[in-house]
Amino acid sequence: MMSTGNLILNSNLASIMKMHLNIISKSSRNRKNENMKKQENNLSIHLNNIKLKHL
Repeated sequence: MMSTGNLILNSNLASIMKMHLNIISKSSRNRKNENMKKQENNLSIHLNNIKLKHL
């Protein structure tokens, strides 16, 4: 049988792990958004270069 101290410790540990996972998923999402923006910028630069060549 678990003591109250162990239950509190486990519950605190679970909430800390949950916060940590939220932070990881947010930073992962931010990285994906940054990569998407870079790709969009590269694509628009590429398209502008193509337009310039055909002027």
